[in-house]
Amino acid sequence: MHTVRLTKRLEFSAAHRYCNPAWSEERNRAVFGRHNNPHGHNYLLEVTVSGAIDPVTGMVINLYDLKQVLEQMLVEFDHKSLNEDTPYFKDRIPTTENFAVVLWDKIEEQLRGARLVALRLFEEEDLSVDYEGRRIGKSSEVYLTRRYRFAAAHRLHTDALSEEENYRVFGKCNNPNGHGHN
Repeated sequence: MHTVRLTKRLEFSAAHRYCNPAWSEERNRAVFGRHNNPHGHNYLLEVTVSGAIDPVTGMVINLYDLKQVLEQMLVEFDHKSLNEDTPYFKDRIPTTENFAVVLWDKIEEQLRGARLVALRLFEEEDLSVDYEGRRIGKSSEVYLTRRYRFAAAHRLHTDALSEEENYRVFGKCNNPNGHGHN
């Protein structure tokens, strides 16, 4: 039997505030900066499941059923304050990392017919967390990805070649004024 991975994406919105209640407001502001203030995100959740293809339906899981599980689970978080409206962040800060683990646990307990293998939670277009259910001792092993953009210029050129040979080998990338990339 073949094992297939299937990924479903859903968007939702939620607000949160990074705050350690054991700390003073001053220390919370110093550590968390602007994230210490209440703010919101339009999250993108990607859930990947795996399983054998059912010979009768041709599916790992019915996408409608998976969407129903995810939408019902997200009702608890969508357009809510993670700090104030949910019980999951009374004893932990609602970082993207912690939120991904909470979502994993909620999805895993509801999922039938397929195995949850990966979860990616985007807090912003350039910031996401990947979680695959692994733990190191009592801690969850998550991967935080931040994408940065920058511009740089260079010239492809070697002193071992003549100017004509450099142009033949490197073409417009041999421009004496350089050329740029984002």
